[in-house]
Amino acid sequence: MFSVVIPTYNRPYKVVRAIKSVLAQTFNDYEIWVIDDGSTEKYTIALEPFKSQINYLYKPNGGLSSARNAGIVKSNGTYVAFLDDDDWWYPHKLEYLAQAIQDGPDVGLFYSNVDFVNENGGKLWVQKSRHVGKQSYLLLLKGNIIPMPTVVVKKSCFNEVGLFDEKLKGCEDWDMWIRIAQRFPFHFVNKVLGAYEYASSTAMSADPIFYINAITTVFNKILIENKTLELKTQRLMYAFFAYNKGRIYLRTGHDALAQKEFKESLKLGCWRSFIYIILLKNSWMWSNLPLGVKRLLRAL
Repeated sequence: MFSVVIPTYNRPYKVVRAIKSVLAQTFNDYEIWVIDDGSTEKYTIALEPFKSQINYLYKPNGGLSSARNAGIVKSNGTYVAFLDDDDWWYPHKLEYLAQAIQDGPDVGLFYSNVDFVNENGGKLWVQKSRHVGKQSYLLLLKGNIIPMPTVVVKKSCFNEVGLFDEKLKGCEDWDMWIRIAQRFPFHFVNKVLGAYEYASSTAMSADPIFYINAITTVFNKILIENKTLELKTQRLMYAFFAYNKGRIYLRTGHDALAQKEFKESLKLGCWRSFIYIILLKNSWMWSNLPLGVKRLLRAL
């Protein structure tokens, strides 16, 4: 039923953890595709214990989208489940998804909640999603609200919307979810079913300039490909675009740049920016916030 696609690049020590989390599933109708995107590090020793349980494909380096696409093309399952090499699932992940699929055979994309963790596996917070229903497309125009390790997509969807855009160097998942949302319903499984390694030293999102350039590229692509969007919707998109840039700057310690983006966001109508503006304006208040509150605000 499931094809689990795990793209990896020069992280054999982490991909083993991801593989083990799939092999520990309570639901066992799946295959695993580990797509090595041209690693220079050798995976032979790390993957030797799993060679009878996984499919391993080495390909020339082409980027994350290229690796995921190779896994989709190779997959034999009716549903494709995505798991990056630095993330992992909890044992009942596929069991809950299999049940959700029985209840919603016409659904194109399934997703759930996820724990955000640090590089050592320590839990930071629970990233709670919500059921978006028929509003999935409009909500996704504001930003990516669906973490990659939670997603399972009906493989036939890719026949209609195409594969991941390999020209994008980041936020390619956001672009894909928008394309799927235009044609297929989404379903939310209200369970915490995995762990997402947040802002590790090797994560692309740890570089604010890279990440902002990535969301800018996808944002402009959305506007070009959706020329019939109402002006009200476009204004809201610009508001949340500035808000999301502010969050990126904030969580990487660029508070002055964050404040500038939050002010622009508020001007365009995103009222949730107001709390950040007040806190960042009052340096004493911001510096004396408990660490846990700061961490939550940086992630909201």
